[in-house]
Amino acid sequence: MADKNKGDFGEIVTFRCRDLLSGAGTDIKDYYDFCRKEYKFIRQGNVSLDYFTAIFPFQPRTFDVMRRITQNADKHNLPTARSAIRIGWQGLSDEDRLKGNRLIILSDIIRTDELRKGLGHEHYRDDFQSLQGAIDQLPELDVSPEEREQTQRVLETLFLWVMSLPDNLRDGMTALELAEAAWLMDDAVGPAAQAENLLTKLVQGGFPVRAEKKTREGKEVVVYSYETSVAQDNPVRHFGPLKKKAKEEIKIQDAKWAESLFWQLPDITKEAQEALGVNGGILADFQPSDQRSPQERQAGKPAMYQFPHTAATSTKRVYKVQYGGEVIVSDRWRAEFGEEV
Repeated sequence: MADKNKGDFGEIVTFRCRDLLSGAGTDIKDYYDFCRKEYKFIRQGNVSLDYFTAIFPFQPRTFDVMRRITQNADKHNLPTARSAIRIGWQGLSDEDRLKGNRLIILSDIIRTDELRKGLGHEHYRDDFQSLQGAIDQLPELDVSPEEREQTQRVLETLFLWVMSLPDNLRDGMTALELAEAAWLMDDAVGPAAQAENLLTKLVQGGFPVRAEKKTREGKEVVVYSYETSVAQDNPVRHFGPLKKKAKEEIKIQDAKWAESLFWQLPDITKEAQEALGVNGGILADFQPSDQRSPQERQAGKPAMYQFPHTAATSTKRVYKVQYGGEVIVSDRWRAEFGEEV
């Protein structure tokens, strides 16, 4: 058994909060073999079958965090060592969890009343509320419903990992470590790749997750951590509801897309023109008359164009070829235009 001191803590908590049914050893061996095949924590931690059985159904990393949290009890009013047993019991008492087929992980214990009570202390309250805000914005993330649940586990795991570390030590987790701690699975790409996929979307989506390169055992790896220092300024919290509302207003989107085709110089800033290399919309030279009243313009209403619009034009001469004639701008094909090519 690796690290006897750590094992003692996990065994004591598990012994006090659960009993195994008769014949459970066979199923536990199946879990052990599965974890040994799919993850690395069994081999890396030299976790024996006896120890795995002694702390079943908890993932070993759960007790790493739980022990550090209870050691901080006196300083930050977190749950005490005795409360760890209550946390374990509440984690095991969840009916949905009992119906599942995975180990108890960090995101399970952060949902217990005992631990949430500790995280409600003033030292952690703001950060914990920011986590809840980030979770509330997960429906805006472009993932499937199953992946959304996995993404919540990722956020909760990273948050609890950071909260359990001393103030002067802020370290994160690799994609593989996170996949194991959050019990991420994907039959197509594997746990680590699935973790990288979800983490990338969280970082790009503006969630308080930081990715940085670090050297571990002589190798450069990407380490992810929950960024508590910027959590209160998470842009997702502010722009998420606006984005959701905008996506639901299809007619307004269509009107804005049409308007952008005819933007003129006053509509596009000089900086944007230089960056894009343009001086107007794609069809700026063929803009129809805007039917809005002065009041509607002042109120910022979308442009009201009348289609089809006919405009005379002449192209530049290229290789002695020049087009001079009529251009028709329309929002749909009409029979009077002739047959479609």
